[in-house]
Order: sequence, then structure tokens, then C-alpha cells
Amino acid sequence: MGISILLNQILTMYLLMTLGYFIVKKEWLNEEGSKQIANILLKIVTPIVIINAFNTEFSLLKLKELAFTFLLGIILLGIGFIIAHIFLRKENPLEQFAAGFPNVGFFGIPLVQGLLGIEAVFYISMIIVSYNIYSWTYGVYLLSQHRDSIHLKILLTNPASVGLWIGLMIFIFPGILPNVLSQSLNMVANLNTPLAMFVLGSYIAESSLSEIFKSKMAYKACVIKQIFTPLIIVFVLKLLPNHLQMLKMVLLIASSAPTGVTMAMFAQQHEKDYAYGARIISLSTLLSIFTIPFILSIAMRIW
Repeated sequence: MGISILLNQILTMYLLMTLGYFIVKKEWLNEEGSKQIANILLKIVTPIVIINAFNTEFSLLKLKELAFTFLLGIILLGIGFIIAHIFLRKENPLEQFAAGFPNVGFFGIPLVQGLLGIEAVFYISMIIVSYNIYSWTYGVYLLSQHRDSIHLKILLTNPASVGLWIGLMIFIFPGILPNVLSQSLNMVANLNTPLAMFVLGSYIAESSLSEIFKSKMAYKACVIKQIFTPLIIVFVLKLLPNHLQMLKMVLLIASSAPTGVTMAMFAQQHEKDYAYGARIISLSTLLSIFTIPFILSIAMRIW
């Protein structure tokens, strides 16, 4: 994978994001509408992307690789949370959340699919599962500061988890999905990239550009999230054998993605500063055009 291909994919995503920004600025889409699109992405499109990725030929090797990817996702995300806690434990919980939780679904999936193909989405799906486990446990606790806010039922029945359960059934029992349904799922899954970029563009449009670039703590969170932690993960992934190159790249892209949009949604639910959270997401997303090529170029040299 060359840097030119990477830049082309990122720029394509940013053009879609710019279109989302333009749509909001022209008032063809308001804040409520962008939240509704985000809900459609979280509750419908993301689980269908996972299901669609699992609609492939079964093999024990792939099943083992899935389990391995899930374990690595837990470990690498955990490294990010530890680093964020060490450097930001005295700061606003939103900044800790921003520095620890990557945008695996809205940003990671389109980038991985564009660079590595649909086969790679099969693996990033397990990272989304790892992400969801942390977001509905540690993430909820971080913003609420109450363990009572953590519910096992939500952990097992959130949209990404439901997508995983259905996807595993389709993977283990191939042929149970009718062709017409398979085609329909594929069409919905293809909505992920444009809709996700429209939502990210709407966050930037709804934030004051001057305010986005003012917060020193937001910059600190973004540097930790998008440079410091991914650099450590580059060296951790170097320990994996060379024949797992695609898996290593998927894991690194997921780790290098900007701050996840779930931060703004969770902030709103737990009465935190939603607007500030959206500004951090916007800043992180804008910076990613520079940070992701930087991290991946270093990985290519070291690996």
C-alpha cells in the first residue's frame, strides 16, 4: 500500500466530509437531522456493515483470526486508555474519552475498505466489538462516574453486538442468506462511507471554526490520540509475524483514527459539554489528514 493510495482515499473521504459541511451550512440539513443520520449509522448501517463482512466462506483459520483480532483489539484499545489516563487523569473526562476512543466505525471502516478491500472489514468488525465493550463499560463510567450506569444487557444487545451475533451465524452456516437479501445488505453497507462523512462534516459545520482551534487541552488530547499512542502501537504490532501484514494494518488504522463520534452522543446522554465534545471530534478529524499518513508511513518503514 503506497502513501499516494492512502492520501487519495483520505482526500476522497474529506471531499465527502466537505459536502456534508456544505449541506449543513446551506441549511439543507440541521443539527437534529445530522443526529438522526448518526442514529441510522449506529443502529442500522454499522451492524449491517458487520453482517455483510461476515457473509463470506467459512474457514477455521478465519475464525481463529477473528478471535485473535478481538483479543488484539482489547489489548491495543486498553493501551490507549492507559496512556490517556496517565496524561489526562486530572483533566475533563471528555478529554480522556477523546484521547482513548478512536472513530473505528465512521472513519476506520471507510478507510480500511477503501485501502484494503471488503476482506479487511471482516477483521475491523471485531475491533468494533472490542470498542463497544469498552465504550459501554469504561466509557460510560468515565462520563457518568457511576458504575450503576453500566448495564450488561446494553453491552450484549447494542447494535454492533447484534450485528456480530447475526454475522457469526451467517459465517458459520454459509448459504442461509438468500441472494436478494445479500444484495440488499450490500447496498445498505455501501451507505456507510458517504453518510459517515456527512455526519463528520456536520459536526464541523455546527462548531465555530475559531472555537475549534482554541482549546489547548483539546490539542493535547488529539496529540495523545493520534500521534503518541499510535506510535507506541506501531512498535507493539511490529512483534507480530509478517504474514499478518493486513491484520497489522487494519489494527493500526483503527488505532490511528480520530476521536469517535460516540463521545458527543455519550456526553449528551450524561449531561456533559456536548458542544465541547463535538469541537474535539471536529479538531481530531481535521488533524487526521496529516496524522494518519504520518503514522502509516512510519509503520511502513519500521515493519
